[in-house]
Amino acid sequence: MRKVFFGLATIGIFLLICVQKPFLIIQEKPARADVIIVLSGDQKRLEKAAALYEQGYAPYVLLSKSDTKRFSVEKAVKLGVPRGRIIEEKHATSTYTNALYTKKLLERRQFQTAIVVSSDYHMQRVRLVFERVYDKSYHFLYVPYEGKWWGDMKQTLEEYIKLVGYKLGLYRFLDL
Repeated sequence: MRKVFFGLATIGIFLLICVQKPFLIIQEKPARADVIIVLSGDQKRLEKAAALYEQGYAPYVLLSKSDTKRFSVEKAVKLGVPRGRIIEEKHATSTYTNALYTKKLLERRQFQTAIVVSSDYHMQRVRLVFERVYDKSYHFLYVPYEGKWWGDMKQTLEEYIKLVGYKLGLYRFLDL
């Protein structure tokens, strides 16, 4: 009986994740902005930001946590973003600190609009955090790279857990 229960529970969780995954995705149409903020992580995020830059959506690209092997100024330059158009932020350790540290850079340059680039499954949490950290005078568009989101159930489950943690305000105490 116990095996049947766990089997049904596993199937139920799998189906719930499959049905609810699109909830995580926010995909807005890009428009002209002061800067493109790209959050560190998958290199496809950097590729999407470089493509948006090449299409003329913003004159600058801000790399949040720009000092990793897969996510660096050198990689952005190789993708076509001129070195003089890259703004670096090197200290973020989470989505929350991405927002905190990029805010300081936007304030310093008096930028008010930005396209925020991350993974599609990450965008719901990104928007939640950016809305909490920034005030209403800033305007953001959330433009993810389109990944194969249906392929990784573990990643989706982890994202839901992190999203709940952020909604509860735990991001101030944990490095989610």
